[in-house]
Amino acid sequence: MTGKILLRPTRLAGPFSLLVLVMLGAAINYGNNLSFIIAFILIGIAVNAAWQTRRQLSGLMVTPQSPPPRYADQAGWWPIVLLAVDRPRYGLYVQADADAVSIRLEANQAQSLNLPLALRPRGRYALPAIRIETRYPLGLWLARAEWQSGQYQWVYPRPAGNLPLPPARNLEGVAVEQDLAGDEEFDSLRSYTPGDPLTRIAFKRSALLNGELLTKVFAGTPAGGETLDLDYSRLEGEPEQRLSQLASWILQAEKAGQPYSLTLPRQKLAAGLGASHQRRCMEALTTFQPERSHG
Repeated sequence: MTGKILLRPTRLAGPFSLLVLVMLGAAINYGNNLSFIIAFILIGIAVNAAWQTRRQLSGLMVTPQSPPPRYADQAGWWPIVLLAVDRPRYGLYVQADADAVSIRLEANQAQSLNLPLALRPRGRYALPAIRIETRYPLGLWLARAEWQSGQYQWVYPRPAGNLPLPPARNLEGVAVEQDLAGDEEFDSLRSYTPGDPLTRIAFKRSALLNGELLTKVFAGTPAGGETLDLDYSRLEGEPEQRLSQLASWILQAEKAGQPYSLTLPRQKLAAGLGASHQRRCMEALTTFQPERSHG
């Protein structure tokens, strides 16, 4: 991804230009050849500096990565990869919507960088433009380029609240969705029990044992059909307080390996467990809009 480069003089260019004009005026008035030479050398330096400054951003490749979710009022960061094609780059300042990061790039070597992001309340935000600028080599010129990624970042409600988890309920006949791919660690095999999900059956290992079906057991897999019902309507307080408590409960339930469902006004997520289920629940909390009271 490349951006359009803008070049403009800095504040230092004003005094520099005034110095050149004074020297040219003196050279004209007094016929001083040495002043002419110095003045034209300074003009040449300024022109070359403009070319060098713009050249620092020319051919620079920026590849933004997907930023991880964060919590409200928590500093965030955005991973990007910079590549300086053909030659090194000096005096670069990279910025999103927080503090700029100074960096130097070696030729043809990709370098990762974490850009700070400003604090935000909960929500789903379009990421700002990536702005890169430099004043190298003399500070007379400022070259700037911007890159638009079109990406978003989730800012979840801040987990808070001291309420204990609600009691688990045994929901007969209700399947508990559980993310096993990548979220749980394989532990052992056991004999197949009617009702085991097909996704847990080890068909290859079963074929080696004369067709006796075996079921995969994963570490942290909860037993039984007990699940937690995290319900917004059962909490008291302001909407943001309730969402923070629900976010805290989600993290506690994940840590305990206890399946949980999430109930919000106009939305309900079935019981589940694992990274994917946690992400869906957190995103539901993030996009939730409380009803406004009338009157």
